[in-house]
Amino acid sequence: MNIIYTYVALAVFFFGIPLIKGLINLYPEYLWHFDLGYQDVFIKMLLSKWVVFLALSLVAALVVLINIYLAIFIRRKILKEPEVVTSESRKFDIFSQVNIFSIVGKLRVVAWMPLIVSLVVGMVVSSVWIIQWDKLLLYLNQQQFGATDPIFNKDVSFYFFSFPFFLVIKSWLFGILVSVMVASGLIYAHYKAFSLKGLSIMVHPGVRIHFSILFAFLFGLIAWGYQLGMYDMLFSPSGIVYGAGYTDVHAQLIGIKWLVGIAIIIAGLFLFNIFRQSVTLPIVAFVVLIVIYLVMRGVYPALMSQFIVKPNEIEKERPYIQHSINYTRKAYGLDKVFERDITIAENLSAKDIKSNVETIENVRLWDTRPLLQTLSQLQEIRLYYDFNDVDIDRYWINGKYQQVMVSARELDADKLPVRAQNWINQKLTYTHGYGLVMMPVNKISREGLPEFYVYDIPHKSNIDLKMDNLAIYFGESTNKYIITNTSAKEFDYPSGENNQYSNYAGDKGIKLDSLWKKMVFAIKFNDFKLLISEYIKPDSKVLFDRNIMTRVRKIAPFLVYDKDPYSVVVNGQLYWFLDAYTISDRYPYSDPFYAQYNYIRNSVKVIVNAYTGKTDFYIVDKEPLIMAYSKIFPDLFKPVSELGKEFVAHFRYPVDLFSIQAKMYSSYHMTEPQVFYNQEDLWVIPNETYDNEARPVEPYFVNMKLPEDKSLTFRLMTPFTPAKKNNMIGWMSANCDPEKYGEITVYKLPKEQLIYGPMQIESRIDQDTEISQQLTLWGQLGSRVIRGNLLVIPISNTFLYVEPIYLQATQSKFPELKRVIVAYKNSLAMESTFEEALAKVLQLEIPTSKVADKDTPLGEKPQKSSVKELISKAKGFYKSAEQSLKQGNWSAYGDNIKKLGSTIEELEKSK
Repeated sequence: MNIIYTYVALAVFFFGIPLIKGLINLYPEYLWHFDLGYQDVFIKMLLSKWVVFLALSLVAALVVLINIYLAIFIRRKILKEPEVVTSESRKFDIFSQVNIFSIVGKLRVVAWMPLIVSLVVGMVVSSVWIIQWDKLLLYLNQQQFGATDPIFNKDVSFYFFSFPFFLVIKSWLFGILVSVMVASGLIYAHYKAFSLKGLSIMVHPGVRIHFSILFAFLFGLIAWGYQLGMYDMLFSPSGIVYGAGYTDVHAQLIGIKWLVGIAIIIAGLFLFNIFRQSVTLPIVAFVVLIVIYLVMRGVYPALMSQFIVKPNEIEKERPYIQHSINYTRKAYGLDKVFERDITIAENLSAKDIKSNVETIENVRLWDTRPLLQTLSQLQEIRLYYDFNDVDIDRYWINGKYQQVMVSARELDADKLPVRAQNWINQKLTYTHGYGLVMMPVNKISREGLPEFYVYDIPHKSNIDLKMDNLAIYFGESTNKYIITNTSAKEFDYPSGENNQYSNYAGDKGIKLDSLWKKMVFAIKFNDFKLLISEYIKPDSKVLFDRNIMTRVRKIAPFLVYDKDPYSVVVNGQLYWFLDAYTISDRYPYSDPFYAQYNYIRNSVKVIVNAYTGKTDFYIVDKEPLIMAYSKIFPDLFKPVSELGKEFVAHFRYPVDLFSIQAKMYSSYHMTEPQVFYNQEDLWVIPNETYDNEARPVEPYFVNMKLPEDKSLTFRLMTPFTPAKKNNMIGWMSANCDPEKYGEITVYKLPKEQLIYGPMQIESRIDQDTEISQQLTLWGQLGSRVIRGNLLVIPISNTFLYVEPIYLQATQSKFPELKRVIVAYKNSLAMESTFEEALAKVLQLEIPTSKVADKDTPLGEKPQKSSVKELISKAKGFYKSAEQSLKQGNWSAYGDNIKKLGSTIEELEKSK
């Protein structure tokens, strides 16, 4: 008895305490979901995992237990031991002991041990349902694709919803059956219920009947497994294309059908064996199964492949190559790509520049990586602020559709001075970041620094953008819990030598209005100051899981999220936009990306309020997988029609999805099987030189006007080059504007004409003696030269190439944009400004007053102003400089002084 108590104590210590803590933690998790309005989602996921798991564990345990007791019963028959039950044994039945078998020495097992073993086995084999909890729900709520596979003519929904569910069921049943056979076999083996005499196997009749039934079930399950294996051929990676090829269909498939039939026959023979005294027939049938398996799954397919397929491979495999092309294009949405053949006319003129002035004015000169370092030096203001990322977006600014760069200023309490890193500061006082910086993509000061639209703390702005509340309680770096509305002052932002304080006024957060809540959160965070702190009031709120990625993954863990959330200002509030994907590895004949998934859709846009943490999921693509989830969780998703136009205006085509589509399109733009088989027209994503290293070109956002566009459009684009060549062969563009959101266009360039690719331009930059000497000289003078992204900009059926050059002192991380390289045809120029470099390569006249008068189009001669007009203009620049000086905007002040100087020069010339 003492040893039993010891085992019970150890079980409580190792399993009971964590279990109790886990159950207590469910309460704050429920409150968290309830606070967001997703308690039904939380409960349904919880029940789907654990209720199904427990129910199926009991079913599995019951099956195992019945078979164990059946084996014990048969064992007693073998030993001819009549069961003797006394009154004392009835009273202490649960603690009575029976000799079952010996494994190491002599092991005496309590009578209820079969129950424990059965429960443990049942939980182990059923644990798969905790991981695969959504398979049952998807099976019950499946939606039709309206497309069928080309081999079995089943709707694609079968492979997304039914097939994965059947595989889990098969695995679960197989686990139960193997456990039963092992447990029963150990009991029978110990008591020598079967033995060998010569070539014959002598088996006790009871054992023979028991195992005949078990083996009948086993081979029935094997037959079902083979049948499921037929469908799995559509995902075969072994042929020349992904999916079933000629050999699979004409050899492997026939072999599998034979194996299904023979496995069923074997199952029948084992049932028939119940009434016979020999297992010879099932064993013979099993040998036949092995032989057919070796022949039909190995020898026959190999012979067919070698002597029938390979001599005529393209003809035999043509229909299957076509299947792979068609289904891969459908799985990635490439079947909806618009393809255009364009001719290149390299005669760019001043008139073309004038007609594309909006594109020119939106050419991005700032690269996100060096800019992030520059912002940390200029705009973090205090050491505890942090810019996590720089996002590219577009806004209507002062009446113009302008591409901008935005970065949210988050607060990291771990960056407080060590002496200030106490509980009150980290949990109650320094609770949120503040504001953002916004700048145009194409403007730089004389010092090579960005010119800001929105900057400083409290925010200052020189644009017509409404900004009411820019406190950031939820962001990309907000990884720790905080408590708001306490007696401690809540830091808002620094103001000179003083600080400004505020109180959280959001409707989200969990009130700590009871001792019970304080206790469960103290246990959850392992922080018992929550119980004793006098700063916490009844209306104090705890905010946790504030990281936006953690947040959305907790609410909807079945979605996959883009790695780059971006911040947007809408109606004066700061929001985070995230792209969510539905993915699968079960689209027939579709070639997988990252060797894993072969279907992807950007089906959901997620919007998180940076102040309150309110999180909303909007369906933007009604594809079958998300519609099944929306049926499972009707309170989770909203139609995008409920979202205001001011939000939709900031949708971006997701970079991760676009990168995958571009990668797949580089091969699957070839739609003719012969061309695809020979890989005659294989494309690749080109390399560029960034920071003196060659790396693949990343997709980039561009505000531009294509020939078919009526107005400026915000697009995501990437170029293509032929495999093992560096010239450009095409480029892909995804429209981000609401009217034609998600519309992908590929522009195919003439193969007979040389159009420079990114690495060819990089090589020309390296080979230009004047430019290379200047870059080398800078690198030798204690500065680090950073070559930014090379942008390929389509303009009037031709291309401009733009690469910014940054200088950074070796002792600091403070890059400055010092030069801009522009290439066109065979011309190359590196100048201080984009306008100067563009004018040089196009041999256009750049106005001497270009800096003073940004409204003068490049390539046009500025009209001479009268003395009166020049004096008026000079006064205006002087007043603007004074205003910039008062605001502390030094870059704007320097710009206005420069304009004033240029105007004074014009006045002197007009005398």
